[in-house]
Amino acid sequence: MVGCGGGGTGIREWQRGHTPYEKCLIRVRALGLPIAGLAFAQGEADTWSDGREPQTLADGVTLRAPHTWGADFATFVSTFREDAQQPSMPVLLVRL
Repeated sequence: MVGCGGGGTGIREWQRGHTPYEKCLIRVRALGLPIAGLAFAQGEADTWSDGREPQTLADGVTLRAPHTWGADFATFVSTFREDAQQPSMPVLLVRL
């Protein structure tokens, strides 16, 4: 098991090119082994839904309303599988 957690992160921070994503990928690649699967537990940072405009954090990441989370998660899964060179890696979404 490889831990790649980052408390308080939004789904947009888990996209290619952002620090949490890139650090996790470095750890995975350092193992040099196939990944049996990915358990992903994230989402609470993206739960605001009071009609506000998207918020941009100091590091340039934009938090969006929950209705965009699914598309952002699908992008994460697709790019992580591609970058880990494991196109059929199982992904488990953990509900918090």
